[in-house]
Amino acid sequence: YSIASPLLDLHFYLEAKYAYTELETPKEFIRKAVDEKVPRHVEGFIESLLAKAYGLRPVKVELPDLELDIALMGFSKLELVGEVKWKSRVKREEVKKIEEKLSKFRCRKVLVVPSEDALEREPGGIEVLTPEDLLEIAKRSLEALV
Repeated sequence: YSIASPLLDLHFYLEAKYAYTELETPKEFIRKAVDEKVPRHVEGFIESLLAKAYGLRPVKVELPDLELDIALMGFSKLELVGEVKWKSRVKREEVKKIEEKLSKFRCRKVLVVPSEDALEREPGGIEVLTPEDLLEIAKRSLEALV
């Protein structure tokens, strides 16, 4: 199961893990939980946004030692795969790992970051998307409906 509201999800997570409503819970524990949970919600939101904008459906790619943040399927084939790195710095080594991971797929590849400045280097063969790009994609998909 998954809880759609990020705030409710965080509440239930903190309650289950730390009983934070019954005990004095240090802010560090709450910060750690937020840092752990928020990126997952960002990944889910972006995957859902791209799926709706492009008329694709989210799927889970189950391969040994391979987990994708975004995998979107058309009628019968994978159309888009991607990674979300929602942090202030994405190191060169991490960009290389993303390139290696996504190179296994023959479809559109995206890397979503909060800003292009977060990347220590541009990934090869992968489209970089920022919040501004996502907004533009969403606007275009809405205009297509009108």
